[in-house]
Amino acid sequence: MLQKEVWMNKGVFPKTLAFVIAMSFFIAGCDNIKSLFNKSAPPKKVEPVAKPQGTIIATVGSAYITLEELDRYVEAYNEQIENYREIYPDQDIGLEKAETLDQKIDLLKNDLIRQKLIYQEAIDRGLDKKEDVETALKEFRMNLLVASLVSEVVDDVDVSSGEIEDYYNTNKELMRGMEERHVLEIVTVSESQANNALIEVLQGTDFTDVARSYSISTTASKGGDLGFIMPGTKFPQFDIAVYSLDLGRTSTVIKNPDANEYYIVKVQAIRGGETKPLSELWDDIELMLEQTKQKEAIDNLVSKLWRQIKVDIKTSEIR
Repeated sequence: MLQKEVWMNKGVFPKTLAFVIAMSFFIAGCDNIKSLFNKSAPPKKVEPVAKPQGTIIATVGSAYITLEELDRYVEAYNEQIENYREIYPDQDIGLEKAETLDQKIDLLKNDLIRQKLIYQEAIDRGLDKKEDVETALKEFRMNLLVASLVSEVVDDVDVSSGEIEDYYNTNKELMRGMEERHVLEIVTVSESQANNALIEVLQGTDFTDVARSYSISTTASKGGDLGFIMPGTKFPQFDIAVYSLDLGRTSTVIKNPDANEYYIVKVQAIRGGETKPLSELWDDIELMLEQTKQKEAIDNLVSKLWRQIKVDIKTSEIR
């Protein structure tokens, strides 16, 4: 009830993004990579690349792979496997977390080096100069920067204990669980039959006996027992009658507007409807308030930028 759509999972984006980009190059079986190391081929002419900071653990042509790059990839790789196992605990994905030195070296060969090889081949073929690729790269760069700024903005959002307590105390009615009512019913095809049944009930005949005598519902054999129900079980007028009755009381005749049916109901028991304690709702309220404040922070930033930066929309050009 209190949960809303998550705006941003803090800290997840950078790791997942790196993993997804790398895995996008993992388009063939891992065993096939061995052939890339065993075959001899004339060296490609590649542009020199400046040495990166960090511990260099591999070179691919003129490109470098550092220990830090491998560590980031392994962390993201293991995180994705763990997340998948949590979501689908009964499925075997055929992959293991890279926790040993040999497993990390396998990832280096089968994923990162594979990525560098394919990347350099794409550059050699001039694919980076294709218009659609350049457009996609620009869009990706923009989306990455937007996501990074959003992450930076929402990282500053905090929810205090006082805010959680204030929200709970102000909105206690929203914290109530759904109330269920145990209902008996009598259903007839005419108003006169319903009135006769109601008279017998009011005169002291047991409701269940009257239901067995008069009701056309499938519940008649059970004395009209519907069990515990919630709003929406039948038509709106039925719900109004059921939820306006005190415990043990019987309704007047209710007409079903959508069918030739007349109802009499009795409330046998009431359960639920209590306000949940703050301790039970604390995490939900905190998450909801955090997401609300994150959205407000982003909306405020956008409003500020709208005022600072000239925006000209040519609606006449939109088709």
